Amino acid sequence: MIWRPLNLPLETKCYIAGFIDGEGCFSFHKEKTGYYSPFLSISNTNEDVINWFKNTLDWGYKGYVDNRREKPKWQLEMRGMKRLIPLLLDILPYLIVKKRHAELILEYCKSRLSKPFGPLTKREKEIIQEIRKLNKRGRY
Repeated sequence: MIWRPLNLPLETKCYIAGFIDGEGCFSFHKEKTGYYSPFLSISNTNEDVINWFKNTLDWGYKGYVDNRREKPKWQLEMRGMKRLIPLLLDILPYLIVKKRHAELILEYCKSRLSKPFGPLTKREKEIIQEIRKLNKRGRY
């Protein structure tokens, strides 16, 4: 399958990339089936910006997090390889902080889509571990 970018305007690509660099998180969710599904989440205390992302990119899940220790925030998640690939193709050149995360997610997606069934390859497991290491908080 040939993947095409979303062909967003340049200003939109740059804004999305910058926002993801500052407020985004690439990770994996382990499904009940044992497979790992990549996802991108963003959160912000401004509901308008989250709505802009939801409408511009047609994202599905929007949630509200009310944490007593922090200011309440809105969260948005994009799950699934077929949704992430076109977005990543569009914004990858403009990412700085999360560029390596995005490259790894793309590599994982392309690998899994070439053989959607079966156990994870050694490289796919390495990608999951590298993403976890990149997301780790505190000192390394």
